[in-house]
Amino acid sequence: MNVRFMDTSIVMNLLEVPHMCADAESVKSEFAKAVAEKETLILPMSTIIESGNHIAHITNGTIRRDYTGNRTNYDMEYRRPFSRIQRNDDYEKAKK
Repeated sequence: MNVRFMDTSIVMNLLEVPHMCADAESVKSEFAKAVAEKETLILPMSTIIESGNHIAHITNGTIRRDYTGNRTNYDMEYRRPFSRIQRNDDYEKAKK
């Protein structure tokens, strides 16, 4: 079983964020291969936050809104090789 941590550069290429996706085709190909082989993909919260920060710095407001709304919702909701990992002890602490 292979486990891959996804860093910000991978997310930028998957979402094709302008000026940050020089390797989009090769990244998408490798990503599709990992999904097809049912590898475990881990998307750290820090990567999500950093990706959002990069998107927030897109100077064209129309493009920026597209990434913060339509595009990211589509990518995360309908292309789901991801699932949330939650540790049981974290859940128990949160309930108290």
